[in-house]
Amino acid sequence: MLIERTNNLQTSVSFFHTVVIILFTPHMTANMLTKSLLGLILLCILPTAIMATGLMIPLYIYPGQDWDALISVKKAYPNVPVIAIINPNSGPGASQDSAYVAKIAQLIAAGITIIGYDHTSYGARDINAVKKDMDLYSSFYPNLQGIFFDEMVSATGKESYYSELTSYARSKNFKLTVGNPGVNLNSSYLGTENIFVVYENNGYADLAKSTWLTNDPSQLAVMSINVDKLDQKWVAQACQKVGWVFVTEAKLPNPYDKLPAYLTNLMKTLTNCSSNSSFRIYSL
Repeated sequence: MLIERTNNLQTSVSFFHTVVIILFTPHMTANMLTKSLLGLILLCILPTAIMATGLMIPLYIYPGQDWDALISVKKAYPNVPVIAIINPNSGPGASQDSAYVAKIAQLIAAGITIIGYDHTSYGARDINAVKKDMDLYSSFYPNLQGIFFDEMVSATGKESYYSELTSYARSKNFKLTVGNPGVNLNSSYLGTENIFVVYENNGYADLAKSTWLTNDPSQLAVMSINVDKLDQKWVAQACQKVGWVFVTEAKLPNPYDKLPAYLTNLMKTLTNCSSNSSFRIYSL
């Protein structure tokens, strides 16, 4: 599923227009009118329900037991949205891997959104090379749901580069795009991606001092590495600031080659808290 913030004005206008159509429909009985209006009210309320802050996990692990473990924890905490980033070979690799094909299908069946790693070298990589990776992902793994643009630039000047990449992703039917500068970036990049990773570093982000490009939690993610112990209080506070969280005890050079030892506790903590933003759920 893809989760985005609702446009309350658009919802209100659409609701008003639909009510007018119902009221002026010929032969509308009182009972039919009541049922129609109740249905409309539910449709407006349910999509904007507050959701638990989600887990965004770099799954840079060959398909196997760790993928099965992620499926199990997702099933144990089904209300926590999960985005898993796959990275077959610093991108899609040169050919399709049947193990990835099978496990991607299993993760999607469990309700996990799968996106593919595609690096941009801070805006310096040839845009056609980045697009070529998307072509290969689309060919090798057609049920992939989005793209993770790693090494995103944070300084102004490359907005059109990332907008063009996202437009190309949409043309390949990748509905979710995530940009990862690993730090805050200029607000001029709003709209270029669905979600931005505004913190990727050792330890926990300082939530009290952090000011990011938007106050909309659904567009923000933080990734904390080299964290020995899960701080549930910090996670609860993060739920009020960001829509996506990842925490692991693993360290550089590759903190994403195994699942966090405390993944179950992290998911349990996330299921007990929610961000302060309304979200609309879209099927992918």
